[in-house]
Amino acid sequence: MSDDNDPAATPIRGAFILACTVAAAAAAAVPGRMIGPTWSWQQWTAAPEVWPLLLASAGAGIVMVTIRRWSRAAAVVALIAGVQLAGNGVLAAREAANRHNIVPVAHDTFATVVLLAALMAVAATASTMAAAAVVRPEPVRSWRGLLPSRPFYAVAGAAVVILLPLLFGATVATPIGTLVQLGLAYSLPWGAGVAAIGWLRGRPAGTAAVSVAVSVVLCTGMVLGPSLRAGADLPYVDVPFVDGTATED
Repeated sequence: MSDDNDPAATPIRGAFILACTVAAAAAAAVPGRMIGPTWSWQQWTAAPEVWPLLLASAGAGIVMVTIRRWSRAAAVVALIAGVQLAGNGVLAAREAANRHNIVPVAHDTFATVVLLAALMAVAATASTMAAAAVVRPEPVRSWRGLLPSRPFYAVAGAAVVILLPLLFGATVATPIGTLVQLGLAYSLPWGAGVAAIGWLRGRPAGTAAVSVAVSVVLCTGMVLGPSLRAGADLPYVDVPFVDGTATED
C-alpha cells in the first residue's frame, strides 16, 4: 500500500527513524577506556562527524512526523545520513579492534565499545530501511519503469562509489583496510545520494543533491582533511585524561 493510501505510514516511519537515531546517538555517546602500561585515555566509539549526521537524521524524522508535504524530501536526508551512520558504526568497531590488536594491553571496555558500535550500525541500518520505504519511486508497471529517468546521475553515483577510494589510495599510501573504511563511510553514501537523483524529481532530488554536498564539505573538513595532511588512517577522537594509576617513564 502506498503512502498516499495510508496517511499514517509516513509519520510512523518518521517516528521509527527518530527512535533509531536516538538509539544510535546513545550508543555513540558512551566512551570506552583503554589502559596501557604508562598511560590511559578515553576513546569514543565513533568518529566526530556522526553528531551532525545524527542531528540531520533526527530532524528528518521530526519533519516526516509533522510536515507531510516535506516527508519524502526529509526521507532522502534520513536515507543518506543513515547509510553514512551505519558505515561509521562498522568502522568504529573496526577501529576499536585495531587498537586492541596493535597495543597488547588491557582494554577494560573493549567488548562494550564493539557492542555499542554494532548497535549504532544496526540502528542506522533500520533507519535507512524505513527512509528507503518512503523515498522509493511509485510502483511501476514494467521493467522500464525501474530505469532512472536521468541515467547520468546513476552512472555518476556508481563512479563515486568505485573511484573515490581508488583515487585516495593512489594519492596517499593507504592500507586496504582504510580504503574499505573510506568506501563504507564516505563514497558509498555519497554515491548512493548522487545516484538517487537519477530516480527522483523536484524537491527530493534537490534535497539529495544538497545533502550530499553538505556531507562532503562536513566530512572533508572534520576527517578527510587531517588525514590527507598527515597521510594517516582516518582519525577517531581520543580524549586524554589523567589516571591515578598511570605513571610516566
